[in-house]
Amino acid sequence: MTVSTYIDDCLRRKVIFFTGKGGVGKTSLTWATALACHARGARVAVTSWSPFESDPEPAPEAQGITRIRLETLSAFREYVLNILKFEAVYNAVFDNQVLRAFIQAAPGLPETVVGGKIWDMYDKREQDLILVDLPSSGHAVTFFSSPLGVSKLFSVGIIHRETEKILKMFRGEDTRIDLVALPEELPLVECIQLKAQLENLLPFHFGFLHLNQCLPRFPVPHGCEGGLPPEATGPYHRYLERVSREEAMEKYVGELRLPTLRLPRLAAQSAEETLRGLTAELEQQREHGGRG
Repeated sequence: MTVSTYIDDCLRRKVIFFTGKGGVGKTSLTWATALACHARGARVAVTSWSPFESDPEPAPEAQGITRIRLETLSAFREYVLNILKFEAVYNAVFDNQVLRAFIQAAPGLPETVVGGKIWDMYDKREQDLILVDLPSSGHAVTFFSSPLGVSKLFSVGIIHRETEKILKMFRGEDTRIDLVALPEELPLVECIQLKAQLENLLPFHFGFLHLNQCLPRFPVPHGCEGGLPPEATGPYHRYLERVSREEAMEKYVGELRLPTLRLPRLAAQSAEETLRGLTAELEQQREHGGRG
């Protein structure tokens, strides 16, 4: 039975994807992991992608960490130029409004292009670790399934060869998918469904379940209600009710069969303070034994 830290496991990887229901803290966890790994000497890149090409959440100032926003058209341009080698050829053939609209709208193509950009970063090895902040669960399924569909559609030729590289990266032991949820039924059930869908696609390597914003456990003695002042009675009952709800969620946590990091709700005054606190929590998290 081995005992290692969460960050130790991260430093053994090359690519880690973070996904889960929207609003559960994926971006914060991605950046906190980046900061903790960077503090251990790793060259880290954080990437984010929105299927609607909208602006991502503001990123923290993190000296020494490379930030790359994954955008479909720029990723496609970079990929084609790597093949053609001549920008004039790209401008003549691809740089027009009709083709740009097609690239963004064609089913599976934007996700495959973005996956190709991640593979290019993975292949160049300019960073030791690439952390990918994916959109919510439904879009994450599309992201992972699209290269597989394109590979089957084009069974031979350069498109098939390039998508196979992406799929090989997805399956690699140095790639990991982490799920992020709150200790609530809806985000946990969504994680269960997401994991099942992905397991039907490819033999992915799942890492951790990040159970974010868990209520701290205080030593509250039972039967102390009678000695509480009136203004404390309401908070006391709300605390016990919330603890009871979180404990009821353990049945869903168990279904995921993943090492679970229970991260506390932090009483911070700013996003920067929250990030520092979350980074410190991740640095202390330990993994006991194997995975589910």
